[in-house]
Amino acid sequence: MDNNQRFELVVKNLNAGEFRNAGLQLQLLNGSSLSPSQQLDWLLLSARVAVGEGDTLLAQSYLDQFSARIDSATPQQEQQAGWLTAAVYEADGQYLQAARERDFISGVLVGDLKQSNQERLWLDLMQIPDGKLLTWAEKSPNTRFGGWLQLAAISKSNTYTLDEHLAAINAWRAANPGHPASMQLPGSLSMLEDIAANRPTRVALLLPLSGRLERTGSAIRDGFMAAYFAALSKGYLVPAITLLDSEQYPTEAPAPTFTRNPALLGTEPLLTTDAMGITPAADVYNLPYNLSRAYADAQQAGAQWLVGPVSKPDVQALQTAPILPMPTLALNYGDRSDDEAQIPSTNLYQFGLAAEDEAIQIAERAWQDGHRRALVMIPEGNWGERIFAAFEQRWLTLGGEISENRFYAPQKDFNPEIKALLNVEDSQQRYKTMRSLLRQSTEFEPRRREDVDWVFLVALPAQARQIKPTLAFNFAADLPVYATSHVFSGAVNQERDRDLNGIRFCDAPWLLRHTELYNEVEKSVKGGQGSYARLYAMGVDAYRLIARVKQLEAFPESQIFATTGALSLDDQRRIHRKTECTRFRSGEPVQLAVE
Repeated sequence: MDNNQRFELVVKNLNAGEFRNAGLQLQLLNGSSLSPSQQLDWLLLSARVAVGEGDTLLAQSYLDQFSARIDSATPQQEQQAGWLTAAVYEADGQYLQAARERDFISGVLVGDLKQSNQERLWLDLMQIPDGKLLTWAEKSPNTRFGGWLQLAAISKSNTYTLDEHLAAINAWRAANPGHPASMQLPGSLSMLEDIAANRPTRVALLLPLSGRLERTGSAIRDGFMAAYFAALSKGYLVPAITLLDSEQYPTEAPAPTFTRNPALLGTEPLLTTDAMGITPAADVYNLPYNLSRAYADAQQAGAQWLVGPVSKPDVQALQTAPILPMPTLALNYGDRSDDEAQIPSTNLYQFGLAAEDEAIQIAERAWQDGHRRALVMIPEGNWGERIFAAFEQRWLTLGGEISENRFYAPQKDFNPEIKALLNVEDSQQRYKTMRSLLRQSTEFEPRRREDVDWVFLVALPAQARQIKPTLAFNFAADLPVYATSHVFSGAVNQERDRDLNGIRFCDAPWLLRHTELYNEVEKSVKGGQGSYARLYAMGVDAYRLIARVKQLEAFPESQIFATTGALSLDDQRRIHRKTECTRFRSGEPVQLAVE
């Protein structure tokens, strides 16, 4: 096999994702017989292999060698080097640098390669907080890259309604008529006008407005209606809303009414309707009675969409129905199914504040920060087990290790639990054994285990305020602690939360960056939103999602930047959130820097 044939085999292996085989073939190439141009190809292909295997340092070393000889490169080789440089930045989470590199090489690309590069550029920008985008846009005025940054900041704003997004994008296009993104809007932005023209005009909102979940339902309703009235006050089109109390529908059908047909005297009575006026046999959707009645009332009101229900059993029932009467945005999740026959109805979308999404994001953030070996503290019970399962799967997939995990019970003193988790007791026991053997006093300083480099914590504020200082007391003050949003009460309390200083966590933008709408809701709620703040945000997003969920479905890699986080849709039409990362400093959250 000559060098040209081996190069072709390397490219074939790379295109198939067989990076190890490609690397072996590169090693077999006869370096002394390679032409100068082939030597540059060898460096580029080696860099591509390294990127595929996740070794960005090695990839960068090959690219540095290429740069030292770039005067001999062809335009095509320079393009490949630029593309690979951007890929290295992306693999390292340096999305701003990656986007800048892709903008730099875009001028010399053509056809499908140019289009693909612009799509990747846009995806890179979508990883950067909107505030950072605006800051960098101000540093790049009147440039093509500055235009990209401005448009991305508009797209990522979680304060805009659909109409406001459209207005801002059209204003940007008018100011940047020659920009590549102006001629062809990137991602799902191209759908906005069509989405606005076809938004629903009547919506039914099915929530628990009485009973044990009344406060949950009321918070979601108030957030939903706050978004509605905010749009209405600005003169934008809004749908007619029908409120339905899910707790007022009986779970079983009332006693049926029987009638006889005079022409069939002497025959068995014929069932016509139940006491609520509905023929049970007419429920072709195979739904529980309470949901059948709710849909019937929504249809009678002319609704085109149903938002709700909230309870998990109800959502589970919707998920197993073969078809639903109308598009439905459920405000919780049913159990995920890996059985294709059990994939939910095409009319069902599921949206909630799943802690599992936060656990996955924490795993990714810790990995990006360079951590590899974790200790885990999670409360006992099904909820904690679900969070741990989501974290464990993602963390191990990334390549991380879990040195030990503990499911803790509610308690007043966490010291024994943490002492055991950190193996401090073993250190003290070794000292006692040594002292007994030597029969003399020796200097001793207790130590914690050394096989970990961070802690994943799931805890409520009251628990976390005990756990964090106890970790420090047991010689783990240097271990970074990452937590889910449950560690933050939702209200800044510097005096009480000083013990949480240093804890990193990810939470809804609604709580971390107060908008005008947040402040209006806060003033309108007696005593403030308190621990229900995230549910108010969920209501706001539920209102805005009705029109835009089809946007997520049409563009699987797209996101909507909302008050609960960046929202995306999976293949089972479950909406996932990626929230903003922050850290306690001086008893209050401060935003973490993200490239």
